[in-house]
Amino acid sequence: CQYIKQIRETVTLKLGISPDQIKCTTTDQINFIWKVTHIIEQNLNKENLSTTFIADQMAMSPRQFYRRYKEIAEISPSDLIKNYRIEKAAGLLLT
Repeated sequence: CQYIKQIRETVTLKLGISPDQIKCTTTDQINFIWKVTHIIEQNLNKENLSTTFIADQMAMSPRQFYRRYKEIAEISPSDLIKNYRIEKAAGLLLT
């Protein structure tokens, strides 16, 4: 579906990862990764930003979060957070 492809490309560009690292095939998966992206974006400056923090924000257990996340991403959640922080810092340096 074109919508899923477009959203996936937007999310991967924002997070600074390769589109191949996110394998969303359903709208539910797109919504899930979009929420994860939003939580990371809103809490980027917090030291306690972690998989557990994201799971809490999504009202699920860390184990349940990791299971759902692993279905669609080839990059670990902690690496995703690191990549996003690096992309954000690079953007700030350029401006």
